[in-house]
Amino acid sequence: MIRLKNISHMYDEFDGYIVKDISCDIEQGEFVYLTGPARSGKTTFLKIISGQLKASKGLLSVHSHYVNKMKRRKAYLLKRQIGAVFLDLEFLMDKTVYENVAYVLEVIEYPSSDLEERVLDTLALVGLKYKALDAFSNCTLEERRRIAIARAIVHDPSILVVDEPTRGLDYKPEINMLNLLHKLNKQGMTVVMATQKQELIERMPARMLEMEKGKVIRDRSKNHMLFILSNKMGEYYIS
Repeated sequence: MIRLKNISHMYDEFDGYIVKDISCDIEQGEFVYLTGPARSGKTTFLKIISGQLKASKGLLSVHSHYVNKMKRRKAYLLKRQIGAVFLDLEFLMDKTVYENVAYVLEVIEYPSSDLEERVLDTLALVGLKYKALDAFSNCTLEERRRIAIARAIVHDPSILVVDEPTRGLDYKPEINMLNLLHKLNKQGMTVVMATQKQELIERMPARMLEMEKGKVIRDRSKNHMLFILSNKMGEYYIS
């Protein structure tokens, strides 16, 4: 479980708080859409729960461990249970797809005897095993987004956070990306996905946290979303 209690964060005291007094729980195995307009605090929210930012105020716990109070080494080990994909993620442009994913395991000193199998299995999971030896620089935007997900999950985390993974994609690649994330969720991984696209939420409903001006203004469960959509769209959304 991820638990946020009265979480607030500011980057600069003159700009004020980017996220404000957020309290919510995300259960293990949930799929959660984080939605809201640009500059509503979605990316900051994701960076806090993935351990990339320490909140200015409040408490964050992951799997019952209070991240704010953990010693550095223990906090580092806990972060390995979380995979994160952000739009500013850097890649090894002059390396192959395989090398871009393998690098993550090399950094954490993953057993070399198992590394190749783990990387190839992960590339197969995201549908890119056939691209393993291709240069990363030759990959399409959709393929690069899939490689980013492969890098985030190759160390087998229990939680995956993804920031606007469909931004800039055409319709079919966009739906393929959504299907991939729901596939990972069905395998037991907690997925928190930021998106501004309501049509994606309507296509594959799940719990939705809606943000505005740094606050969570609406928290709708999957059942609530299905109820709303069945009234709006008809029997298609009745499960």
